[in-house]
Amino acid sequence: MDIDANVLEFVNQEQIQLYDYYVLSKITSGIYDPHSQKQSLYGKVDNNFNPIILKEDPTNLVSLAKQTIVLDFVADAFQALITHIEETKVKAGTRLPMNYSSGNSIKPSMINTLSPQSGKYSSPRKLYDDLLDNLFEYFSTDFITFKNRHKTIKNFKDFVKAFTNFTLGDMFPEYFALSYSGFLGRQAVTIDNTGIVIRVQDDLDHDLYGLYEKYKDDPTLKFFSNACRKHGFLIHRFSPSTIIADLSSPAMRKHMQIRGSKIDGDIKTKMGETSEGGMGHRHTFAIDAQGDGQTIEAIGAPNHTHKIVAYEVKPVAAEPNTGLYVHAHELPEQSMFMKYYDRTCNMDIDNIKKQVLDMYNTFVEMYPFNQTYKLGAKNELIPSGHYRKTITMDKLRGLYPDDFWLKYYLRLRLKEEKITLSPESYKKVLKKAREAHVKDNIMMAASVVNAEIVKRLHY
Repeated sequence: MDIDANVLEFVNQEQIQLYDYYVLSKITSGIYDPHSQKQSLYGKVDNNFNPIILKEDPTNLVSLAKQTIVLDFVADAFQALITHIEETKVKAGTRLPMNYSSGNSIKPSMINTLSPQSGKYSSPRKLYDDLLDNLFEYFSTDFITFKNRHKTIKNFKDFVKAFTNFTLGDMFPEYFALSYSGFLGRQAVTIDNTGIVIRVQDDLDHDLYGLYEKYKDDPTLKFFSNACRKHGFLIHRFSPSTIIADLSSPAMRKHMQIRGSKIDGDIKTKMGETSEGGMGHRHTFAIDAQGDGQTIEAIGAPNHTHKIVAYEVKPVAAEPNTGLYVHAHELPEQSMFMKYYDRTCNMDIDNIKKQVLDMYNTFVEMYPFNQTYKLGAKNELIPSGHYRKTITMDKLRGLYPDDFWLKYYLRLRLKEEKITLSPESYKKVLKKAREAHVKDNIMMAASVVNAEIVKRLHY
């Protein structure tokens, strides 16, 4: 069962008490509670609270059932869990019954049949695109047509002004955030969008009372819970048959390592050589205990330096003077978060530019002619106007340099997270981000903004 936080307070308290006393009390594994402030971002941020989004690389994902898609090591851990349960069922005999009496009926026990069920996975990127389409429809058909605002948009600059003012104003809907980083914190994105959730019973249509009735007398629920704990799974607070990978558990970390990645705390190599990356050369590197540092020497390429932030080797140009051959590398021990997820601050500014460009060109298709009037010799109104023109990304870059988007990105992220800075603090953060832009690149500048946001939200 999925209970929305806004609905939870209206759920019958007697049902919650019955469920907690007879069902939840039997669960000895860790509990995942989507309404806990501590766990609400689980699967959507890394160990340092940086927002992350699933890469959706088919070589790293396993489809277990309809809309149940998980990371490969989570699928491995699940298979180990099921094997353990099946073997124990045989050894335990009647101590783990397949059926049991409850009231006047005989019910199948939880472990009678355990298999992946249809889930609620959907691509977080597709979800973003779908909600962005809804947002643009509202902006283009309601917001800017009110009082004929669209007629004042003569060109791309007018559109950018109107759209950025809209996104920074009070009329922007709360359900959405334009940046990927902000979007991941919205209620539309749930644990189901992260690739770490498996449902083993068909409980989606059960309310709390239905779950209470189903599991209150089940003699195998405690065993199932213990098995989940030993194999690295949490159990959903409001659905005993929904299990979530416990990324910090020893069992889950073992499966991670078999698949070639580690949780950040398990990475021990602090100095060495990077992978070749896309350009065929390597670097020596050094990082600290938090995974921050930089490359030192370029081996087989002109000298250039990559910053390393939380075990991520940031992309730079192999020829800094020309900006050509932008590339990245991997560390010899790969972070699980870097293998399976993208850090959204790396993508945000380029994504925003692309979305604004696409929306403007769609706006031009919707409203190709800008009707205006001019005064004639006899002060009469003479119809006039011009056709709006679509633009390219190269044209956008010429009109709006990266510094414009960096300043807008900082303001946008502050608004999305409801953070208020004093004018002095705002200037300091912007200056710090601009310095990173000049010294490194726009991605490092976005990382600075992200770090300042994370610091104020979580530390």
